[in-house]
Amino acid sequence: MKLKKWKRVLGLFLVLLLLAGSLPLSALAEEMPEGLHQLDKVGDTYAANSRQTEATENAGTTEERPDGPYDPEVIDVIYRGGEPSLTQDEAGNYLVGNVNDLNTLRMDLAKHVDYSNTTVIMTNDIDAGGLTPYPVHRLYSDGSTSTMDMTEYAYVFDGTFNGMGHTIKNYTDSTSGLFDVLGPNAQIGNLHMVVDQRISEAAGSLNIVQPPDNKMSRSIGILANGTLGAYVTRCSTEGEVSLSMDKTTAWTSVGMVAAASGGGYLSSVSKAEEALSEDCWSRVNYKNLNSYDAFSLNLLSPSKNKNCYYAGTLSGIGSDSSQTTPFNPYRENTDCYYDSSILGLDKISSAGTGERTAAMKKKGTFKNWDFDKVWTIEEGEGYPTLNRENTKLKNRVVLELEVQLEPVVLNYDKLDLSGGKMPVIRTNVSGIAIKNVEGAPYNLKVEYEDAVKNGAEYVGVLGDHAEGIARFKNADAIRISYDNNEEVDYLLPTNLYNRTAYLSNQDKKNGYKALKAWGSLSIKTDPAVLTEERKAELSQKVTEACDILLLDEKFFGSEGPSSEKSYDPYMVFDLIRSGSSIVDESFYDEYYKNIILKKYEGYRDTGVTSGFITTDTSKDVMLITAMGYDPRNVAGYDLIDIITDENLYDDNKAYMATPTRALAYGCYDFSNDNGYELSKVIHAMAEQKTDATGVIQASDANDVNDMWSMSIQPMFQYYDPNAQPGDEYYDVKVRVDNEILPRFQRSQTYLGSFWGSFLLEFTDPDYGHADLQNAWTNAQTNICLGMAGINAFDPRFVVGKVTVYDNIINRVDFENKVGDISLTSGIGPEQIIRGVTALKRAEEGKTGIYDCRDVKGTAYVKNLIDSMDTNDKEAVGAVWSAYQALSDGKKASMNQEDVKKLTDAVNGQGKVLLQTQLEKANALKETGYTEETWKPFAEARDSANAVYTKPDATDAECLTAYASLKNTMDALEMSFILGDVNGNGEVKANDAQMALLAANGKIQLTETQKAAADVNKDGAVKSNDAQQILLFANGKINEFK
Repeated sequence: MKLKKWKRVLGLFLVLLLLAGSLPLSALAEEMPEGLHQLDKVGDTYAANSRQTEATENAGTTEERPDGPYDPEVIDVIYRGGEPSLTQDEAGNYLVGNVNDLNTLRMDLAKHVDYSNTTVIMTNDIDAGGLTPYPVHRLYSDGSTSTMDMTEYAYVFDGTFNGMGHTIKNYTDSTSGLFDVLGPNAQIGNLHMVVDQRISEAAGSLNIVQPPDNKMSRSIGILANGTLGAYVTRCSTEGEVSLSMDKTTAWTSVGMVAAASGGGYLSSVSKAEEALSEDCWSRVNYKNLNSYDAFSLNLLSPSKNKNCYYAGTLSGIGSDSSQTTPFNPYRENTDCYYDSSILGLDKISSAGTGERTAAMKKKGTFKNWDFDKVWTIEEGEGYPTLNRENTKLKNRVVLELEVQLEPVVLNYDKLDLSGGKMPVIRTNVSGIAIKNVEGAPYNLKVEYEDAVKNGAEYVGVLGDHAEGIARFKNADAIRISYDNNEEVDYLLPTNLYNRTAYLSNQDKKNGYKALKAWGSLSIKTDPAVLTEERKAELSQKVTEACDILLLDEKFFGSEGPSSEKSYDPYMVFDLIRSGSSIVDESFYDEYYKNIILKKYEGYRDTGVTSGFITTDTSKDVMLITAMGYDPRNVAGYDLIDIITDENLYDDNKAYMATPTRALAYGCYDFSNDNGYELSKVIHAMAEQKTDATGVIQASDANDVNDMWSMSIQPMFQYYDPNAQPGDEYYDVKVRVDNEILPRFQRSQTYLGSFWGSFLLEFTDPDYGHADLQNAWTNAQTNICLGMAGINAFDPRFVVGKVTVYDNIINRVDFENKVGDISLTSGIGPEQIIRGVTALKRAEEGKTGIYDCRDVKGTAYVKNLIDSMDTNDKEAVGAVWSAYQALSDGKKASMNQEDVKKLTDAVNGQGKVLLQTQLEKANALKETGYTEETWKPFAEARDSANAVYTKPDATDAECLTAYASLKNTMDALEMSFILGDVNGNGEVKANDAQMALLAANGKIQLTETQKAAADVNKDGAVKSNDAQQILLFANGKINEFK
């Protein structure tokens, strides 16, 4: 792939992460800082607090960012979602009856709770005294004007709000209207508001200073600050609004709905030009208190108005002020009027018709107005008012459309997947279905034309409901029709053509539009049974691929790793857990001494006692533990204490703090006194989304982006496919089996890779259309699978003829020893290697990649010393042998008080311990072991015998001989022949009998015997293990499954 092409790919990938509001991150909810900043009370108004002020002084500040300084490879996660908090009536309407309910609604919107296709109704008049202001919009991390303020952090209401003819009085919130932004499908009706807003610099607003001139554009309405295309009907406002601005404000928009919105990510859903206020009035008086005059007065709607009037005063506002008009002359206004006698402007540039006060109080003035059902008037006495008896609003249903594709059956014999190729899978549109409306009420139907022939494509995921994209020649190609009625209006989704951004430039020039589509994508070739030879070939080849990636210039480089150079902790962690041969064991001792120890010595020498970034420290914990050192004693720091004590760590600058902390704490048998409970974190990750009645909500998601996988990754370490109800982590099994593994399967593509929902460019002739080979997405999925004990050859994840390994192998040039840029870009190599390592460890029956309890290092010895019974000499001897197995560097790193406790307990016991160990050694038979494993043991046994029979052997010599013999025997104990339970070197029927007796609890097996009997490698000895051993012994099968 060309470099410039990949840069485009990476850029689009990062943008998509920013827009991925559907990420199910509930497990990371605690990560979100309180950065939805409240306003500080100043007298009777509200001002921006110090944190907002700081943000406005420096738009590039990182103080507002939850994950530290801006890094293009570390994407700010946008937290959205949750269910509405308001009470519902029997009909399902959400109820607002007092100011507390208004506060609840506002805070829901600030949390981005989705109110679309819902109805909120007022049940009483409400005094708005005590109304809580919205949090200030958050400043986006990189200070870019394209990704801040209204474009990313606005609070959108996209449902129906029916005031039922009630009034909100005493509305004094001078920072915002009742709503921040009304969505394109929102409907607000039957509401009257009485206001007294005092809009000023001191009062503040939800907006944030925009670079480069560091001025603020404020939108502060009464009903709403902005609209993306909402329908407002039978609403009215009266009262006073004062304005006090200066030259630090670039622009101020005020009115019933202050401004049309739609920048940034909102542009994809905005139809602000279609916003309509119908049958509404305003008698609010606006008064400017100083000479500042950059106002936009959208006194009813910033867009279209119909059958509306304004009868208030505008004072202190020059006639040349931009858009100082009751009705926008650049938008459609039908039968709208204003009282020109009291308006207060000599020169008026307004749509609508200006009438004198007397005429404004006569029914005949208002052409085409409905004075039977909608309006009332006391002829000649007052302005028109709304009929509050008529409160019915038509339902507005946004249709959920599913474009359906013709099915495609792939034939691997006709696909060229070499070199990482991704063939485009073309098809056609077969129809469009409405998913959220049953039948055809009011003759509802959807029609389409101008679908581009062979212009639809499948993304590449498989199944009967596989995602794709459909292209149409213009925006009007899809239409709906239904009979006119008084009950419901049906609407097309505003973001209907939600895939247009990914069309080729030529398609865009042609005016083509594109949207998601669904169909059946399957494989003709029957799934091939992987032979042992094929597995061995793939395993060897992927190992070679990883070795090439390790020496890539973006990883360790051609010279290999240096113990004098600092690397990301995960890079060195990969080396250890993969068992890479490019370094020997001494490298890790040197790296610990030269890099890690010096790092924390530097902290110590400069007096650092808190503020440790959680993610960085947690990664250090895992690396140090995997190296065989103890993270509880690093230059005097206890890193376990640091990552569990909120007074010491800093989550605000940490990326993925919650899952990374859980991985670190769970990587060994650690404890803490800070109240951190790993089990609670794991159970929270295992919690499944339910509806209001507690029923688990099914998901048909077919993507697994890396951030989602990382957010729930720790729980896979506790997955047990055989867990039963009542077991501690049975909930993990339930969620993984019922939701996560099926989602992984749905997201697997015809390449063997996994799709993370990211798209590149459709109909691009020289590159595939979907990011099916994203290194990060695939690596994190592979890590999850490996942690769950699932290997690359599990039939559930073998697609046709390909495995997850094939997609990696196909992108490596083995002759030139270089990986495709799709593998080597950014931190891709490090993650790819970690994913492969996780899968290989599962295949080999080892502990999970992050489960370092197989490491017999200083943490292991420390735990043994802490739990040691000094009266049990054999147990003391076992601890001593574990200590002696450590390298000199590891011994030197231990707390010397612990070492003294051990040496005091073992001194004088050398002869006795050696005698006991020799008795065990001399009882072992060579049968059942290979020559390779038996020889080191035999040498250690003979050497120990020589020491034991030496008349003048010292206690120290005996202890050394004992430790050497015991450690060699421990290694021998772990070598066995699968199925050979009794260790006689053959798999016979009596081995099956032993396995069956053990499965039924009749006999106890040693750890080695258990490992030999567990032929299906599920972690337990059961009757099916015994059955397989018997079949093998009788020649019925030639391999265990």
